[in-house]
Amino acid sequence: MRNRRLKILSKSEINELYDLPQFTPDEKNKYFTLTKEENKVMQERRTLTSRIHFILQIGYFKATSQFFNCTFDETKKDVSFILQKYFDKEKLSSKTVSQKTCHINQKSIAKLLGYEIDKQIVKQKIRGMLKTKILICGDPIYLFHEILRFTEQNKMSLPSYSSIQDLIGASIIYEEKRLGESLKKNLCHQDWGIIKNMLLKNGNEYFLSELKKDPKSFKQKHIKAEIKKLIDYEMLYKLAKYSLPKLDVTNQNIYYYASLAEHYPISNLKKLSTTKQAIYVLCYAHSRNEKINDNLMISFIHYLEKFKS
Repeated sequence: MRNRRLKILSKSEINELYDLPQFTPDEKNKYFTLTKEENKVMQERRTLTSRIHFILQIGYFKATSQFFNCTFDETKKDVSFILQKYFDKEKLSSKTVSQKTCHINQKSIAKLLGYEIDKQIVKQKIRGMLKTKILICGDPIYLFHEILRFTEQNKMSLPSYSSIQDLIGASIIYEEKRLGESLKKNLCHQDWGIIKNMLLKNGNEYFLSELKKDPKSFKQKHIKAEIKKLIDYEMLYKLAKYSLPKLDVTNQNIYYYASLAEHYPISNLKKLSTTKQAIYVLCYAHSRNEKINDNLMISFIHYLEKFKS
């Protein structure tokens, strides 16, 4: 399952978001300074280690909306700052806290800051949000940033990266299933044949590869080749124009699916399910038709300006 997870962020982006915060002196003072109410809750802790842990975790949570399973050795500089600020004459007798203490502190911090930290509740709310957002755009990066925005606005703890990968992956599968069912209702046998033929070869080259080519210049032969594409693939364009509105697909998603068809090798496209192939090909046909017409318009303007000069 791990190998099938979507790759959404780079390693450095993951580290930046999920690694322990590295506070500047000003940030330490900002995040580790307790309000009157927070200080009261901290004072209720019986041991110094529990109090240090509380201040450490509330500071990190304010900065990242996350709790960290870290030792005092891993956070020496921050622990030293907290000791100096609040417990100048005291010394740590232990460098760890029990799991029970850890959970108690986390619940207290969540209550103080008004955050939802129950993982199942957070995931359930994100699933509901994703069902709406994926109708706008299915790009995993877009969906990831929507989750960041949603959890921040609704004061929820940030799920782990793997949990977000799974949530986004499940929402994409759900949307592809919806689109697939809609395609089956709206496309006839002949329509499926037109789509399937795009992934076949015309001599040594795939039909879809021919459609992907951009004109190299304004030479007549290249412009004629663009016009020929409009004629040769007219049935595919008409099918895309007819079927896509019935799928309730936004322009953002049309361009996103078209970009996948653009960058996927044909051999990879052929490994996809029939319905997924259809979605990508139809969206690409729609997008490509616009691009070809743009190319022809630019060519017309080029020759018009040339004629004027």
